[in-house]
Amino acid sequence: MGYVAKIVYDKDNRVTEENDAHGKIKEMRNRMRKIVAATEENKEEILKLYKIQLGREFCPWDDSYPGMKEIEFDLGRESLFVMIDGQEINADAESKEDRIIAAISIDDDPQVERLDCWSHKLAPGAELSRLAVHPDFQNQKIARQMLVFGMEELARRGYKSVHFLVNKLNVKALRSYAVFGFDTVGECSLYGQPFLCYEKSL
Repeated sequence: MGYVAKIVYDKDNRVTEENDAHGKIKEMRNRMRKIVAATEENKEEILKLYKIQLGREFCPWDDSYPGMKEIEFDLGRESLFVMIDGQEINADAESKEDRIIAAISIDDDPQVERLDCWSHKLAPGAELSRLAVHPDFQNQKIARQMLVFGMEELARRGYKSVHFLVNKLNVKALRSYAVFGFDTVGECSLYGQPFLCYEKSL
C-alpha cells in the first residue's frame, strides 16, 4: 500500500519524511536538509544561486543586484540564512557533498521601510527578502520552508511582524504564499517592478 509523505523538521532542524499511513518517522533516504546561518565560506556559492535566478519569469534582479555587496551586508548583520542539501556520495562512507539550494535574508532596505503601508501597531517589523531557490529544487515547497524559518527567526529577535514585497504579476508566488494568511496592505512600484506589500503579525 502506498503512503502520503509530508516534510517536517526534527529537533535538530533537519528535514525528515513522515509516513502518514504507518505512523513512522524516518530520515529522508540519502538526503539531509538543514537551514543554517550563512558563513563567509558560503559567499561565492550564494552569489551563484542569485545569478542563476536572472532571466527567470518575474525575477526583479539584474546583473548588479543582488551581488556580493548585499551578501556581505547581510553577513555583517548575521541576517543571511541558507538551506543545505547534504547528499550522500556513498551510503557506506562518511563523505558527503553539501550544496546550498536556497537562501533568504532579513533585509534593512530604507526604501521599503519608508513605505507608509506598514502598520504602526505591529512595529517593530522587519522585511524578509532575497529569497532564492535553486531551479533544480523548485516545486518542493522550499520557499515556504524558508519563509517559515525567517518568520521564526524574526520572532526570536523580538520583532512583532514580518513584511515583504511580491511581484503582483507572479501568480505562482502569490498562490504559494496565500497559505500563510498574509495581509495585503498596499501596492508600490520599486526597482521597475509592481509589488504587493504583504504584512503579518508574528
